[in-house]
Amino acid sequence: MQRSFKFIPLALAAAVAATTASAQDKRDTLRIGVNAGNTFLGNPFQARGVPSIYFKPALYQSLTNIDPDGKLVPELAASWQLVDNTTWRFKLVDGYTFTNGVKNDAANVVRNIIWLTTSDEGKTQQLSGVLKDIAEVKDVGNNTVEIKTKVPQPLVAHILSELFYVEGRAWTETGMQQYSARPATSGPWKVVSYTTDRLVGTEYEKAVKKPKIKNLDIRGLNEAATRVQAIVSDQMDVVTNMTPDDIPLFRNAGHRAETFDAPQTMTVAFYEQKPGANPFRDKRVRRAANMAINRDDIVKGLMGGLTKAAHQAVTPKTFGYDETIAPYKYDPEGARKLLAEAGYPNGFETTLEATTGSLPFDKEIYSLVGDQLTKIGIRTKVLPITLADLGDLLRKRSGREFEGHLFGFSAFVDPYLDAERPFQQFGCTFKPSWICLPQIEALRDKANEIMDPPERLKVLKQLVRAAHDEGVGLHIQHGVDIYGVNKRIKNFQNWNRRLILETIEISS
Repeated sequence: MQRSFKFIPLALAAAVAATTASAQDKRDTLRIGVNAGNTFLGNPFQARGVPSIYFKPALYQSLTNIDPDGKLVPELAASWQLVDNTTWRFKLVDGYTFTNGVKNDAANVVRNIIWLTTSDEGKTQQLSGVLKDIAEVKDVGNNTVEIKTKVPQPLVAHILSELFYVEGRAWTETGMQQYSARPATSGPWKVVSYTTDRLVGTEYEKAVKKPKIKNLDIRGLNEAATRVQAIVSDQMDVVTNMTPDDIPLFRNAGHRAETFDAPQTMTVAFYEQKPGANPFRDKRVRRAANMAINRDDIVKGLMGGLTKAAHQAVTPKTFGYDETIAPYKYDPEGARKLLAEAGYPNGFETTLEATTGSLPFDKEIYSLVGDQLTKIGIRTKVLPITLADLGDLLRKRSGREFEGHLFGFSAFVDPYLDAERPFQQFGCTFKPSWICLPQIEALRDKANEIMDPPERLKVLKQLVRAAHDEGVGLHIQHGVDIYGVNKRIKNFQNWNRRLILETIEISS
C-alpha cells in the first residue's frame, strides 16, 4: 500500500521554520518534532509513555534507565542493592543540582516519593500507581535512599526508571501548577519557555550530563504530513511516529529513517465486563477470533515486513518472551467451527472501538481486523474514538457503555521490557478490569514474588503461554518505531522510546 504525499501548505511550512528560528539559531539547536505536545508541561508525574517521555529526560533524571536490550543501567543512582526481599538501597551520584541551586540528592528523592504515595494530590498522579507496593522510603545517609516494599517486589529498580524527580520543596511550596509552568530542572537543559505544544531549552551549565548541542526545541506537530515536511525542508532534526511510506520520502530528500523495535504489541482487547450476554467470556470464541486474523498479510502488506506478527502480548526482547509458542494459524473455517461449538453457528454482532493516529496504519489495520472477524461470523463494526473517549469508557466516566465487546489497545512492555508489564492491564487487579482470568492472575502474582531471575523467568513464560492459550486478546503485530532523522544529525539513540538527546551531535 503506497500513500500519496503532498507537501503541506507553504504558510504552514514557513510557520514551523519561523517559530523555530525565532528562539535559537539552528546551528546550535536540536530541533525535535513529536506527534503531540505535552499537556502537563513540567509535571513528570501525570503521564506515562509517549508523548511525555520525549520531554522528561531533557529536564529531569530517573534513578535508573533501561537499555534497548532490557539491561538496567545507572542514571541518578550510581548503584543499588537488594538488602532483603523487601528492602532496596540506592546510592546516588553526587553533584546533581537543580537550576534553583537545590541538590538533587537522597533527601529530594525521598520527598518526591513520599508526596506521590501519601499526599491526596500526589495520589491523583498516574505515576503514583506504579509505586503502590512501596511501604516506606527514607534517607539513610551517605546520599543513599532505602525503600521498603509491602511484599517482595523484584522490579523495584525497573519501576524507578519511570520516575523523574522534581525539586521537592519548590514543588510543594509553589504548587504543582505553578512549578509545572516554570520548572526548576536538573537535566541537560533548563527551560527557556514551556507551552503545551513546545519546549524551548538551553544548556544547563551545572548539569552533570552536559548536552552536545547547546539549545533544544521540542515541538508538538500533530499532523504526520507536517512532520515529514519538517525534515524534508530542513526545519527539524528528528521527527517521531512515522510510517513505512515515509521512509523513501526522507531518503529521497537526502535524510534518513531510523527504525527500532517498539516496546508494545498492537492488540484488540476483549471487554468481558460489558453487561448482558457476552460471547467473549467463552475461550472458544476468543480463540476463534484469533484464528480469523491473517497477521502475515498485515505485516508484509501494510508494514512492508518492518515488524513481526504477534501471538503473545510481549515483544521478542522482553524478559519472559516465549519463543516456543506456536502461532495461531490463520484458519477461517476452523474459526467458524469453534464459534458453532460455542453456540454461535450464525455468529453475532459486535463493535470494535479503536483510537487511531498513534501507530503506523492503525486505522487501516483495525479496519482489516473488523473485516476478517466479519468473514467468520463475528460481524464487527469499527468505530473510531479518541484516546480520551477510551479512557472515559474504561473508567465508566462517559455516561455510556462500550457499544460492543472490543477495543483497540496496545500491550505495553515499556519501559521495563518485562513480561509482567502488560498483565498490569490484562488482569483482575486493573480497575475496572476488562478481562479477569484467575489462572492468569495467579501466575502474575507468583512471578511478582520471585526474586531469583532464572526462576522468575520460568514463571513469566508460563504466564505468557497461559495468556496465549486463553486468547486474552487479539495480538496483531509487534510495534515498530520509525523516526525521520536529518542528515546533519549523528549519534541518534532510542532506548524504548526514551530518546537519549544529550548524546546527539550536529555534523560539521
